[in-house]
Amino acid sequence: MNPAILSAASGMVARGDSLQALSNNLANTSTVGYKADLDFYRAFQGALSRPGSDGLGQALPYAEGAKIDFRQGPLMETGSPLNVALRGPGFLELNGEIGPMYTRAGELTVAPDGTLLGPAGLPVASQEGDPIVIPPNGPISIDEIGVVRAGETIAGRIKIVEFSDPPPLAKAGGQLLRPLSEDPPEPAAETTLQPGYLEAANVGVPESFARLLSVTRHFEMLRRTATLAGDDIDGRALDTLPKTS
Repeated sequence: MNPAILSAASGMVARGDSLQALSNNLANTSTVGYKADLDFYRAFQGALSRPGSDGLGQALPYAEGAKIDFRQGPLMETGSPLNVALRGPGFLELNGEIGPMYTRAGELTVAPDGTLLGPAGLPVASQEGDPIVIPPNGPISIDEIGVVRAGETIAGRIKIVEFSDPPPLAKAGGQLLRPLSEDPPEPAAETTLQPGYLEAANVGVPESFARLLSVTRHFEMLRRTATLAGDDIDGRALDTLPKTS
């Protein structure tokens, strides 16, 4: 394959992945606890770019894959006793159908049976790992260390955990994160809750729009490069044909 076309095509794929990540970020600017995707490029020597192959040994850009930006998002006050924002690197643990799930979205609700629920309707785990069931004993409150009360009755304490940096987590849809390692997280040592607040998405809208425009321009430039290289090959092929009068 023509090396110019190969390099341009690889760059287009990488920029296409980047455009998808940026578009997803901008679509979730109002999603509570959303963590932005970051795209990383790396030069690699693939099978088609080894010396002696059609790629002539050149390095080709590609998107290494979207990584999660776990930096803290801005906090916004809601005043709701069922809203909690995390201050620090930790996560709320939820009881998923096939194992624990994690989230930074502290927009909690209470089921008809009193179970405290997080995103996707998953039960919020207590420190013991069980669901927290709130009795109808009075107003609900949650304090800075996650103790849940109904009036003067303690219903349980929310399980807040921390991982190594970067956290071995992957997005699992919506506001959920799934563990990539079987090693359990540690109890939170540097994270507290801010009752009556929520953490907004950590997407910088002006920066994301600027990046989107820049990547779009690069994509179009690479597309034109591939088209011109293809036209040049076609022209040279025609020049080799026998001339007829």
